Amino acid sequence: MENYVKVILYGYPLLKTVGKDYEAHVFNKAVLSYDSPMTAEKLAEYLAGEILEMRRLEWLKKTVEDVLERLQEEERELLSLRYFGKINRLRDFLKRKAEEEGWSERKYFRKQKNLEGKITAMFEGAGV
Repeated sequence: MENYVKVILYGYPLLKTVGKDYEAHVFNKAVLSYDSPMTAEKLAEYLAGEILEMRRLEWLKKTVEDVLERLQEEERELLSLRYFGKINRLRDFLKRKAEEEGWSERKYFRKQKNLEGKITAMFEGAGV
């Protein structure tokens, strides 16, 4: 499950874009159905499958947002640093935490490891 959670978190920033792209794809495929080499029945089945995929992505995005809402601010910041493309801010974060709370790099990695277990349990609890 740990690996699935990592993939979900790395992909989360793209879920909004992918959802919109899926919606545009389904719409365009339906509008241009007259030019499709598929039969109407096959095209309808294909579109129904694509709509189900789109709904699954929407559900996943909502689930991730719900899980992130339940985290503390510091935990969200740790996730942002690791998974959401904010790694260039890591040095500033560590410097600030070292000054404010006496953090070390070791403490940062220990917190990340603990957060990984917590977030995995939260995703399992949410049905992922």
